[in-house]
Amino acid sequence: MEELFMIKFLIEKEFKQLLRNSFLPKLILVFPCMIMLLMPWAVNLEIKNIQLNIVDNDHSAISQRLVNKIAASTYFRLVEVPASYEEGLRNIEIGTADIVMEIPRHLERDWMNGEDTHILIAANAVNGTKGLGSSYLSSSITDYAAELRSEYPTTATVSGAFPSIGIDTQGLFNPNLNYKLYMIPALMVMLLTLICGFLPALNIVSEKEVGTIEQINVTPVPKFIIIWAKLLPYWLIGFVVLTVCFIL
Repeated sequence: MEELFMIKFLIEKEFKQLLRNSFLPKLILVFPCMIMLLMPWAVNLEIKNIQLNIVDNDHSAISQRLVNKIAASTYFRLVEVPASYEEGLRNIEIGTADIVMEIPRHLERDWMNGEDTHILIAANAVNGTKGLGSSYLSSSITDYAAELRSEYPTTATVSGAFPSIGIDTQGLFNPNLNYKLYMIPALMVMLLTLICGFLPALNIVSEKEVGTIEQINVTPVPKFIIIWAKLLPYWLIGFVVLTVCFIL
């Protein structure tokens, strides 16, 4: 019972100290609101506008459709269609291209005959972030191959080729793959860590700097009660901040 009274008065002291500080209440309330309202739009890890060169050695209807499909994507920016693979590599060396995709000859003929075809993707891996764009390009090619299989279902049967297994990706709870919906829960955890973890630690350090921690040490209050009294107010404030974040 005595320990409960100690915690009660110490928590009351912490709230009084918090309200006397002109900076901490603003930090606790304004900082989370600014983080939740600005960070999801200001910080974006999606890779877009990747400079792409496409070498079309086939010049067929199927290869042209593939070029148009990739050029219409928001992730890539088709800057040039070089005549050869060597010319595309030179563009990577001078920095005007990030990825070179080479479409082989007889792509349409091999597809109609049920034969496997291979498309070369050369990505500049010096910039690791843009180098990940090759996975986007691979996904686009895989989707295009699925479209061709649905358009020419009898081709594979006549040629005797085995059907392939496609990969269907579904974003549960986020069907549009909106990056903000992935980022907001992480921001909430970061804010709770700052408020419920760092601020109590800084509060103890500030009391040591001003010398009031020595006055608390000479009282009959146990150390773990002092620590609990430092933590509980900020935990309560953390729940209020979490509620505000949910509303925002």
